[in-house]
Amino acid sequence: MTETNSRADNLKALKQWTIRVLTAGVSVVILWYYLRDVNWDALKAAAGRADLSIAIAGIIIPMIGFWVSDCAFTVRSFKWFHSPVGFWNYFIIKAAGYLLAMVNITFATGGVFLYFMSKTGIGVKKQTGQLAFRLCMSVFGFTTFLALLTLAEVAARPEEVAALRLQLIGPAIGLILLIMLEMGAFFIYRRGLILKRLPEQWFVGEFWQPLRGSNLRHWAEGFAWTAPFIVLYFIGMYLVVRAFHVQVPFFYFLLRMPIAALIAGLPVAFGGFGTTTAAWDVFFGRFTTPADIAAITLFIPAVRLLFRLGLGAAFMPLALRELEGLKMIPWRRRGRIEKEC
Repeated sequence: MTETNSRADNLKALKQWTIRVLTAGVSVVILWYYLRDVNWDALKAAAGRADLSIAIAGIIIPMIGFWVSDCAFTVRSFKWFHSPVGFWNYFIIKAAGYLLAMVNITFATGGVFLYFMSKTGIGVKKQTGQLAFRLCMSVFGFTTFLALLTLAEVAARPEEVAALRLQLIGPAIGLILLIMLEMGAFFIYRRGLILKRLPEQWFVGEFWQPLRGSNLRHWAEGFAWTAPFIVLYFIGMYLVVRAFHVQVPFFYFLLRMPIAALIAGLPVAFGGFGTTTAAWDVFFGRFTTPADIAAITLFIPAVRLLFRLGLGAAFMPLALRELEGLKMIPWRRRGRIEKEC
């Protein structure tokens, strides 16, 4: 049995290392493609004339804001749908997770699940349901931001409406908002046009408990914990652009940055290196030179990586102390496996 477990652990470790090597390889290939013809003297000049203090603030302040808001919203959701969790306790676990993710992303994501299971006794399905609720609020906030931004652009600069390609953006934004409104009507008021017609047993179980137990106040507070920090992130990215003296129209940037951010965050490259360059070159390359794009898109993931490493290293001792204070995982302590797992 021990030999079998050891072999499984070795295969798992090999898989993780293979994924890391592949993602690093993808980053190298993309960067080579976009940087092979870049004038390196021009790249150094772009970095040299940039206001790095503003650029760093534009990256780090939204990261801190998201860190705090995510911790606060997670703690609130546990209070609403399960049992209270200390904000500071999760705050340091979340910070240490940034460092752990550099070693093994499975440890970082699965570790948070195990932490809450040990801390509160919550099962996998119910915890996944809470995660789904928080994700829905993030999507709602993100889409509402895009909708309001699009309306503002149409009102402020009607001559640029054709460039927005609203025939593509508009229906997508509208569909997501309609889905969220349908979900709100069903889970809050037990009404709706489509979900109410589905069999009731489809929504029975611990996974659905957070959504079914939510009310209008939960949705409003969830929106308040997510939407402002989404706006802060995109404004921060615009400050980075201006810090590098690249002149991209404000509305044009904010309407395309969400798509660029999604591409940059694809888990196919290491730390966003390469994917960030590709996304920014596609959406903003016509406003500046390849050297400026290279300088910005190497700077952003580098600052994020260093900040996360520093944050994780600083909080790791406190996180280890928090974990040492926990008892065994509940189902092992009781000597049985939870059915929901």
